[in-house]
Amino acid sequence: PMIAYGGNRQLSELQAGMSQQLRLAARALLARSRVRLLRGELEKALDDCVAMHRLASLAAQHPMSIEQMVANAVQELAAMSTECIALHVKLDANLLKLARKSLQGIPSRTSFSENYDHANRLETLDGMIKAFQETAFAYYMLNLNTVLIEMNQAMDEMVGALETENTRTRIKNV
Repeated sequence: PMIAYGGNRQLSELQAGMSQQLRLAARALLARSRVRLLRGELEKALDDCVAMHRLASLAAQHPMSIEQMVANAVQELAAMSTECIALHVKLDANLLKLARKSLQGIPSRTSFSENYDHANRLETLDGMIKAFQETAFAYYMLNLNTVLIEMNQAMDEMVGALETENTRTRIKNV
């Protein structure tokens, strides 16, 4: 929200730069991994793949939907690169064990539905603050604390309505 960033820029304005940097970093790692793979430097190529997996994991920690999509794209690139290394004729058992150990050390991602809920709450709050800044009289007409409590209750009800056993299973399998 704008309050957290201490400025008049909305969260959506700050997202664009970070998403672009994540994409550029992933592309650079992918390119370097491919060059190293072509040179037969499997361990170094694997290091780049693990770095891409970590980058995807870090991007996925951000609650906004753009970063979630970027995280999914980076994860897909990392998986394809890792698969290329796994199919390489020079791959030996020791390198395979190292790859498994490195990949197991990456934190698991939170569920998309939790991140989406969190992002919606932040974006709604951000929009409310912007609206209130543009109309000074809104501060006097509304009790902001009451509005936020009611907004969170409504979102909790929506999330609860969507969280059936079938939905949780389907989301977990995605």
